[in-house]
Amino acid sequence: MGHMRSNTRLTGVFHVSGYWSKGQNLTLLPAAMPVNILNLPGLYVVNFRETATEYHVRAKPKVVSRQCPSCGPAGKVVIHEHKTLFVRDMPSHGRSVAIHIDVPRFKCHGCVKTFTAVVPEVDADCWMTERLRKWIGRQGLDCPFSEIAKQVGLDEKTVRRVENIEVKKRPRFDDVPQNAMCLMMGE
Repeated sequence: MGHMRSNTRLTGVFHVSGYWSKGQNLTLLPAAMPVNILNLPGLYVVNFRETATEYHVRAKPKVVSRQCPSCGPAGKVVIHEHKTLFVRDMPSHGRSVAIHIDVPRFKCHGCVKTFTAVVPEVDADCWMTERLRKWIGRQGLDCPFSEIAKQVGLDEKTVRRVENIEVKKRPRFDDVPQNAMCLMMGE
């Protein structure tokens, strides 16, 4: 797929944004990034790239908490360095989605520890979005782990571990009160 240089001049008949223009000089500006192609309100999309099997999205968090996890709000925190987190998201249009999130790492002068900023909507324990973790939990009821792993671009062991986490969150049948069982059965 070829790319046009920014500010390219064209003349002739064109179909631009749903309108036909004839004989006008048009200046094509670089395409603007969609407001949020991920539909994750806590992330600002910076760039987008696609391959035959994956979408790669570069993003930045809209809000970054500077609170030290050890000291709390009392610690004096400064930016130590920047880091790119690689997290997975739910598949889209038959392709896996990889999000590259640029986040600061902080250093707390109170406890002298460094930490990575907390990113909204990302499960830091699993390095995936929270909605992907929940999606894997639902898909695990009907699909083989190998198929889920293939769809999201993860290792099958990771999918199995996430499914086990989600299973523990589900209510167990024997935890349901007896009178609720009668109501569910129509008695």
